Amino acid sequence: MYEGGKGAGAVVAGSVVLPNTGGSQILTAIAVTSIAVGVVIVISTIVRFAVNKAR
Repeated sequence: MYEGGKGAGAVVAGSVVLPNTGGSQILTAIAVTSIAVGVVIVISTIVRFAVNKAR
């Protein structure tokens, strides 16, 4: 479902944008949201992988 690094890509993109927001609250919110969504995708992928291996 999330193959291809979509979660990691979102985390990296958000991490790159975050220090370069220039004080813009909107860009900061987008960067933080991107990081959070990416982390959720990565964690859910790891959990699903672990559950499938345990079967």
